[in-house]
Amino acid sequence: MRGMKILVTNDDGYKAAGIHCLVKMLTRFGDVTVVSPKHPQSGMSLAITIGMKPVAAKHIGEMDGADWWYLDATPSCCIKYGIDIIFGGERPDLVVSGINHGSNAAVAALYSGTVGASTEGVINGVKAVAVSLSNLSPDADFSVVEKFFPDILHKILANWPDKAGLAYNINFPDIPAEKILGVKPALMGMGYWKDQFVPYRQFLSSGRFEPGSEALAYLDALEEGESAYVILGDFVDCGTDPAIADHKLLKSGWISVVPYCIDNSDKEEFSRLCDII
Repeated sequence: MRGMKILVTNDDGYKAAGIHCLVKMLTRFGDVTVVSPKHPQSGMSLAITIGMKPVAAKHIGEMDGADWWYLDATPSCCIKYGIDIIFGGERPDLVVSGINHGSNAAVAALYSGTVGASTEGVINGVKAVAVSLSNLSPDADFSVVEKFFPDILHKILANWPDKAGLAYNINFPDIPAEKILGVKPALMGMGYWKDQFVPYRQFLSSGRFEPGSEALAYLDALEEGESAYVILGDFVDCGTDPAIADHKLLKSGWISVVPYCIDNSDKEEFSRLCDII
């Protein structure tokens, strides 16, 4: 596995601590090239920049033993750029996205730019892994990922099946390494969020968040009759089995590894439709 060509991105931007931690771990597996968003792109899933909009790119140079670029676009675009421009149309051996600041377990994976980037890798026929830690802080402690991720990745790569469209979504609980119960294969937990739209000024008055200048300027620029909200919400679990649901394993102290496939066709329903249509 040594000597692989590895393409790395994230959705928190090239300055985020998580991606720098990830790159340092990956250099022991091969040559690492980073193409990361210029600005945070959380929640972008597989979004791409279209409509003839120009996209800025910059070669940053050598950092953490890797070659770094940023792209003023989504994580999925970063993977496209890496393959098309930097690799000249050649495929890397592996795409790794992360380390995300925050969990991408359960249906959060469907919205995640981190998981979206790994999905983009799979679309292009490249093995791909997404990595997240359940801590939203910019100063999150990634030592638990540093301790366990290299071995998890080694085992996955050494036993990767001959199956098209496969990727892995790995989530780490935000607890000290010595409290980790272990690593478990998991399925994506099911649920949804309720009460998601909170009036922005009410949110600010709660003292939970210190707005930046851009947020304040946005509020000042609201047109007459407009209201501003922030999307938060409480997660409602849909009764998934705690022994296999990734978000429940995560909460219990396990590292979850979810295999997912980009072909999300319902094969059983396809067979049923063939009988009735």
